[in-house]
Amino acid sequence: MNKRNYSKELDDIIFDLSEKKEYPRLLLHCCCAPCSSYVTEYLHEHFNLTLFFYNPNITEENEYLNLKKEIEEAKN
Repeated sequence: MNKRNYSKELDDIIFDLSEKKEYPRLLLHCCCAPCSSYVTEYLHEHFNLTLFFYNPNITEENEYLNLKKEIEEAKN
């Protein structure tokens, strides 16, 4: 069983970055808007985000375009 607390580790990293007044770049994989919206909101204050939208499970073009639109709106 994994006993690491990844949320705490991220909070520690963010605290260290804010102490150093650093704003590093971060490439973030986004497979869909529902999964990515909270994460991008949370991280954008601490990182210069580049969102990589990729999901090979999407087979219909309409679904792909809708999810892509949601990702684009979430990053603004």
